[in-house]
Amino acid sequence: MKKKVILTIVVVILLIISIVFWSITVSPITYTVRKVTIKDEKIPSQLDDVTIAFFTDTHIGMFTDQKRFSKMIKVIEDLHPDVVIFGGDLFDHPAKNIPSHPDINEVINKLKHIEAPLGKFAVFGNHDLEDETSKELIISIYKESDFELLINTSRKLHNKGSQFIYLVGIDSMILGNPNIEEAFQNTDDSTYIISVCHTPDIADEASIYSNYLFAGHSHGGQIYIPIISSFLNIPGAKKYMKGSYKINDMTLDVSNGLGTTRYDARFLSDSEVVLYTLKHKEK
Repeated sequence: MKKKVILTIVVVILLIISIVFWSITVSPITYTVRKVTIKDEKIPSQLDDVTIAFFTDTHIGMFTDQKRFSKMIKVIEDLHPDVVIFGGDLFDHPAKNIPSHPDINEVINKLKHIEAPLGKFAVFGNHDLEDETSKELIISIYKESDFELLINTSRKLHNKGSQFIYLVGIDSMILGNPNIEEAFQNTDDSTYIISVCHTPDIADEASIYSNYLFAGHSHGGQIYIPIISSFLNIPGAKKYMKGSYKINDMTLDVSNGLGTTRYDARFLSDSEVVLYTLKHKEK
């Protein structure tokens, strides 16, 4: 009996050590692709099979170095998406950890190298808005790397034809100035609307107008412990922290993101790029 107890304790200890080792050394640098199909009658046939790669929260700096960032970019490039959308937080606390000019140039070159025939878009994250210098830096990087920054505004997504859906970018709830009415003012509910916001708790307001919302910010908890992590009090992701939610007639999908912050570890919250495929649904 005593031997069984000792054996059980040893096994538990080894399991804990294995989990900690994996969470610290493997999980943060293992980038997965999560595939999601968005099917709706309002998605026009001309956009059938159009793919959208959504990535967020790279947090270049403290833990994400240029080698890691290159791996992230390669995952996106290997998908050959039609559209690429970045959900914010490019650098990790850039107001405090000021990126060097060589790092900035490398980031621009890597982002610019991503090909997306139907467009590359981005929204602000809270780290991007820590001070005016950081904000201007991010604006400059997006401009030089051919990403269109969407701040409370909309764009039409076409695919070699007149049919389209709307893409709406909403400013971050943290340090930003989200304005739902302004963001959706040039859209109409007869057309499918995909919206993007760094902070998922904007969902209740966005659901009035939007059909689908992409968000990030929470890192899926980063260290996610079932039940316990649901009580995490993350500003901007207090209500919606991880996974997919149905809110009124809108779907919210919260990505785990790619990078890490505060501590370089992940558990049950894989670093990910989300690849969405649009599908026209017959009535």
